[in-house]
Amino acid sequence: MTKPVFKRYCDQLHRHIGWLATWQPDSPIAVGDVCLMEGRQMVRQFHLDDRGIGCTEIVSPTVAHVGWQSSKGITVKPSAGASATGVGDAHVEVKFEDADAMVFRAERCREHSLDRLDRLKDELLDLRSRGQWDEDLLVVTQVRHAERLLVVVAGERGSSAVVKVAADAFSPGLDLSSANVGVELLRATSTGYQISNARNTTPLFQAVRVRRVGVRREHVIRRIGRKGKLRSGAESYDLVPVDYED
Repeated sequence: MTKPVFKRYCDQLHRHIGWLATWQPDSPIAVGDVCLMEGRQMVRQFHLDDRGIGCTEIVSPTVAHVGWQSSKGITVKPSAGASATGVGDAHVEVKFEDADAMVFRAERCREHSLDRLDRLKDELLDLRSRGQWDEDLLVVTQVRHAERLLVVVAGERGSSAVVKVAADAFSPGLDLSSANVGVELLRATSTGYQISNARNTTPLFQAVRVRRVGVRREHVIRRIGRKGKLRSGAESYDLVPVDYED
């Protein structure tokens, strides 16, 4: 059975780009946000500053394009009745031959990161040891801020979209996710999700969470003839990267 569109979108970007994806793609998220994840949606609870936890944000001076287009199940060709030659703009048809196919294009991305993760780790583990931090909470440590975002996700086999690109940039099989020209969505048919020309979004992020990673050996009481028992506080915790679990 086909996954819901939000799982297909988020899981593919995580698999191929290595970052978690906000859902919906134009949902705001910031470094230092503390959230719960419901499905693939981040639901903000508070900010680290609200709890007096030191939070310094670093903004990278580097601006880069980030994109991904399914390697299979997509055909890109001139739209019927439109010319893809000459000057000006070309109307290009994107045909999705696979229900999981998608195009993701984030232009002029700048990375925002949380400084001193070692200090954050010490503070969160201390809070957890005192029962003042919930293991379900996720802390956003990095985001990619995009000046312009385009996303098209197939809704079914046979979904299609028409986009506009510079005519002199078009070639059969054009990778719309990485083309060094503007791409504008004109219309879509039977797609599962689409967004075009979204400005100043944060579509990609990284996060950490406090997780129990085992039991410290020194807390195990071994007794002959009966199972060992654990003293209070025997659990061992660490700060680990967030991954999709289903």
